[in-house]
Amino acid sequence: MNNGDIQQTSLYRFKGQDLFNQIRKLLTDVQLTPYEEQHRIFFIERNIILPVKALMLLLLAYYLFFSRWFDETAAYRHAIVLGLQAFYVFYCILNVASGCILIGGKNLPFKWVRLAALVSSSTDTCLLCASTIITGGIDSPLFWVLLGLIVRNSVSFPSISYQFLLNLSILFSYITAALTECLISVWEIIDSGEPVIFTVRPHTFENISGILTMQVFLIILLIICCYGIQVILVKQRIAEEEAREFAVRKEQLKITGRLAAEIAHQLKNPLGIINNAAFNLQRNVKEGKAT
Repeated sequence: MNNGDIQQTSLYRFKGQDLFNQIRKLLTDVQLTPYEEQHRIFFIERNIILPVKALMLLLLAYYLFFSRWFDETAAYRHAIVLGLQAFYVFYCILNVASGCILIGGKNLPFKWVRLAALVSSSTDTCLLCASTIITGGIDSPLFWVLLGLIVRNSVSFPSISYQFLLNLSILFSYITAALTECLISVWEIIDSGEPVIFTVRPHTFENISGILTMQVFLIILLIICCYGIQVILVKQRIAEEEAREFAVRKEQLKITGRLAAEIAHQLKNPLGIINNAAFNLQRNVKEGKAT
């Protein structure tokens, strides 16, 4: 191997190490103070999510208990609706409890406030993913609501552990719901008694694989982008704070330097007078001895 190949190999190795260090820094956990985290949770979860969720609870109550849109659904999907009705009651209880904690959170420990926000987000994920089964599966418009839920988690929970835990649970819950809806479609084909070759069902395992793969890729891409943007913004804010602190310290050093120069100037004249007086006294003493 000649010198050119060695230098090129060293260059590639250096670039690889630099890329690895950049990725490692990007994946470093975002450290915010408890006050900053609490402010985020209050602003997003209490001031924005709670009013929206109150309206959503009323709409869900109407569609699940008073609307008759699911009366003509197949037995399997009707069982899902009954399960959603039971889960809705549990969902309301948890959200009322977490809402009370968020509203009175200033008088409670921060870990309780964060736990309430985590429970609220987790139950939202379960309800939305289960609702996709009866609203079209991979064609459900609730898929776009799940993307909004990912953005919400990324803003409310800056910690990489909580954020990735919640967002990955959305991913796996949606995949489970899509496959469950597909399985129900297959069961409906079997129960219909018609030959499968003459039965047109859009949601079979063969037909949903392409769309589901694209949706999964979109969810993963959004999770990574949300966290990356958050890390960049937080580190930019930290850099700006450090720059301001450096400027303040630099100005303080300038003021201290000017003050020291002024003190030295003030001390210079008395010292000169003392030196002159000592010199004159010494000279007079010598002249007196000489006489």
